[in-house]
Amino acid sequence: MQKIKKFLPEKSATPTQALLKLLSSDTKLSLYVSGGCSSILGWLTLFPGSSKVIVETRNPYAKCAITNILGYEPSLFVGSEVSRDFALRAFANTQQYLYTDSGDNLHFDQKRVLGVGITGALKSNYERRGKNHAFISLIDQKKYITYYINLDKNQRSREEEDQFIGYNVLNIINNPLTENPILVGDVFSNDQITVVETCPTIDLILKQLNNNIMNILFLPGGKILVDQVIKKCVILPGSFNPLHEGHITLAEKAAMECGVDKSNIIFELSALNADKGLIAKEELEKRVKMIVDRGFSAMLTHRPFFYAKNDYLREGYFVVGADTYKRIVNTKYYNNSRDVMISKLSEFVRNKNTLIVAPRLDPDTKKLETLNDFEIPEVLKDYIFELENFRKDVSSTEIRNKLQEKEKKEMGTFRHFSEKN
Repeated sequence: MQKIKKFLPEKSATPTQALLKLLSSDTKLSLYVSGGCSSILGWLTLFPGSSKVIVETRNPYAKCAITNILGYEPSLFVGSEVSRDFALRAFANTQQYLYTDSGDNLHFDQKRVLGVGITGALKSNYERRGKNHAFISLIDQKKYITYYINLDKNQRSREEEDQFIGYNVLNIINNPLTENPILVGDVFSNDQITVVETCPTIDLILKQLNNNIMNILFLPGGKILVDQVIKKCVILPGSFNPLHEGHITLAEKAAMECGVDKSNIIFELSALNADKGLIAKEELEKRVKMIVDRGFSAMLTHRPFFYAKNDYLREGYFVVGADTYKRIVNTKYYNNSRDVMISKLSEFVRNKNTLIVAPRLDPDTKKLETLNDFEIPEVLKDYIFELENFRKDVSSTEIRNKLQEKEKKEMGTFRHFSEKN
């Protein structure tokens, strides 16, 4: 069968020009590869200067190794779901490593962070009935895309198939994520590349929240961090419907008391409310936009119960009002078991996270509630303190009602965060 075009002289061992182009870019990437395209790992890790670009590579081969990375057993080990979740995990881990290298600075310079996931089935030492093919997924700050490469079967050795896919992956990485891809290299007539799936990154990770993703951080300026464990931040959980000066003043006061810079204040919003259920996507976007527009970071999670918020914070501070603390030590939220409650609250100690409690005026009794009004379990005694002399009796409900009345009169509109970015 006639080859259509060539990209390298016969004796060339690696696609040198593509590698040089990648190494001259500002890309930081991780690759998770299984079943095909292993050549690219050798090229990247052996080529001088690759450490400027490559953050991590993984090459799981056994099904149990793939399952361990994904956190679930896929129905198909060669498919777009596996390549997508490889890429998503590679993207999140790259951000985590860069965050750690920056000295735990949320606002580290990301430039172009890229997660790449590849899974394939190539020529073997026995006659395979299925296709020789590969799925290639890429995720950056703005876009997610999965490509499918079908190989003209029996035209190449396994090594040639592996190298062909590897060179095409390099070509894809070196160019903007296009929905009109072309194959490069020694191409046969039945070789094809198509787009399987694509969408904005924000849409993908919102769908994955609480499945493969623990949290999504929205930073001022439009950057996002995915599935991160962060350190030494002040986190104020709430519904923020709406965000008001009471929230901001409380967070800033707590940060000052703890010696934390304002840039490390985060307003955390759980997409699932323990008492009210799921919050609509449009409403989440509205509240995130409100926070980011004020110059703060917003975090979306699926952690309605307070003890579970320890999953994403280390050596940090959770700021709550006395009304929220009352729920934290209420066995209702622990299957009515005090033993379960104590076990869950021990997560604060294990992760060295401190609870900061602010006095709150009970709207029904009009009584000022403080930490002294409630039990402090022994396990929390060294990891809790009250924010004394703080009063900001602002009601979100009252503000929300006033805003709703104003909106009815003015029929105002707003643009979502995701539309802006």
